[in-house]
Amino acid sequence: MLFVLPFMVMAILFSGIWFVDFQPFSATVQEDAFIAFSLPASEWGGMLLFGFLLLCMAYLIFFFTNRYKLLDQQTTLPALLFVLLGSVVAIHLSDIYWLLSAFLIMMALARLQTAINHLYVNAPLFDFGALLMCAIIVCPKLSFLLLWAVAVLIFSGRSTFRDFAALLVGLLFPVGLLAFWGYWTDTLDTLPERYFRLLWNGEWLDALPASECIRLAILGTFLLFAVLLIFSRYAVLVVNQRRGLFSFISFSLFLLFIPVLFPVGYYEVLFLFTLPLSVLYAHYFITNRLFWLGDVFFLLFLLACAIDYIMP
Repeated sequence: MLFVLPFMVMAILFSGIWFVDFQPFSATVQEDAFIAFSLPASEWGGMLLFGFLLLCMAYLIFFFTNRYKLLDQQTTLPALLFVLLGSVVAIHLSDIYWLLSAFLIMMALARLQTAINHLYVNAPLFDFGALLMCAIIVCPKLSFLLLWAVAVLIFSGRSTFRDFAALLVGLLFPVGLLAFWGYWTDTLDTLPERYFRLLWNGEWLDALPASECIRLAILGTFLLFAVLLIFSRYAVLVVNQRRGLFSFISFSLFLLFIPVLFPVGYYEVLFLFTLPLSVLYAHYFITNRLFWLGDVFFLLFLLACAIDYIMP
């Protein structure tokens, strides 16, 4: 299945060009990112970069879910679910910075799983904090996730003073590099003002089209069943497996507050939701004993992925 994922990503991207007017990123975007940089000049280059980041995230999900045994068996199902849903949602992103930020958050989640499984090593916590802060620097509207970074340690068995100190040092390290860059380029005094301008720049979420309401209803109902199944199996889950799954649940809860607190695009938040959803849905499909219900939810999941093509 891992060999099939690149072909699935490219198929979804090409179909997005024809059906949902997907425009590969091909220009420099400055107003929605803290640090602007140039992207490939051609649409083909933008599409290749787009597909490469999606594939990296899919393979990363496969790697840490199997290495740290978040699921009851080794499987490529989380990567497959992420490619199906994440690729369809990602073609609606306004710029590539949200994709880069999601990639950094995925790496941070992987390092968090390492910290959960290695209780006496603080390097993963430093990496977790540094990667999360890098994602916030790329997209300042994710600043609310700083509270999640502190809260998730408490429920992950890493709540000692040394653990919080390692997290704090990791969070401050990218900030120090950014401050040094501002000092070197004589823009240090403009960094706070630019941060708050980017934080509140944009439009608040308003009414959603009918197709997106149907998609949210399907994904929300499926998520509710997946979370209830995890709580019903609380006693039989291994400690590290339980902590790892709860980290994804808490991440989903904190993501709900971002569109309420900051003006952010709908598809940007939904794409971030695909990171925990792929793992939680995979756990449901593997452990659910009502097979007919699992088949129904999988068909509904495919419907949620293809809703753009059915109701363009």
